[in-house]
Formats: sequence, C-alpha cells, structure tokens
Amino acid sequence: MKGFLQFCVLVIRMSNMCWQAATADSEVLALKWQPHDFALWANRRIFHSGTAEAAYNDDSRMFHLVFLDADPDAPVVAARE
Repeated sequence: MKGFLQFCVLVIRMSNMCWQAATADSEVLALKWQPHDFALWANRRIFHSGTAEAAYNDDSRMFHLVFLDADPDAPVVAARE
C-alpha cells in the first residue's frame, strides 16, 4: 500500500507541474472578442476554457463545434449553433 500511495503522490506532483507549465502567462492567449472574430484550435493539443456567460452582456453569439475525421466517409459526430 505504501508504494501505491507514493505513486499517487508522484502522479499528483507531476500533474501539478504540467498544469503550471501549460498555464504559465507566456503560454496563455486571452482573446478580447470582437464582432466577426474567428478562433480555431485542436482540442487534443491545447487547454482551452470558455468565457463566462455574464461577459457577453446578453449579446448574441454563434458557436459551431465540428469533429473531423481523416476518413471521408466518417459521419460528423457533432455540429451545433
């Protein structure tokens, strides 16, 4: 049991180190959205977070989520507005 607990502590420490490195100011892009702005990213390659709904001041906005596959016959998994 002691070995397992040491392993868990190591995993938590490593996770914290990775999180700190990935969220350092030098690695963060904070967008101040303007009308007609467009952003595109790969979810598997980047941490991202949304903006709180209150920040939109009841303005309308559009959001599309599309999953692409290298197989041209693969169905679109999700798309929404």
